[in-house]
Amino acid sequence: MTNFFNSGLYERSFFTKHKIYFYEDQEAYQETEYNYELLMEEYKMDLDLEYKDEDDLQEQVDQLFWENLGYWPVYLEPLIFNEEIALECSLTPFTYKGVNMLALSGCGMDLSPRLDAYQALVDNTIDNNSSLFSQELHFKYVVGEHITKKVLQAISM
Repeated sequence: MTNFFNSGLYERSFFTKHKIYFYEDQEAYQETEYNYELLMEEYKMDLDLEYKDEDDLQEQVDQLFWENLGYWPVYLEPLIFNEEIALECSLTPFTYKGVNMLALSGCGMDLSPRLDAYQALVDNTIDNNSSLFSQELHFKYVVGEHITKKVLQAISM
């Protein structure tokens, strides 16, 4: 029996990992951008919209954005960047020094199903080592039943 492991020499990886220590590098804040309107729409359930002026809303969105980036210093640069699908998969999209990236937006458990779901929804492909195939209950727990159904539909095309 032959064992296989992708060396990365013959196939491109869908994600490229980047380590950024935002809390140690104050200049990193200035080189980071995000789509304020899109995140405000996504976070509206977490925002107190009724009694806030625009400055307060900006501050709340900024706080939620940086909180989501602060969980883990590893960010992923996808081959295909789609902010709406990233948010649908509970990822936080942003641009750092001109490079589009995704943050896992959480910690404390294996959140890789979010990345698998993102890849499936933007590219109709999935890693053959995805937990969708080995731990489907965990996959559903992380991304939800609705996204799991969308993923299965996307990869079966």
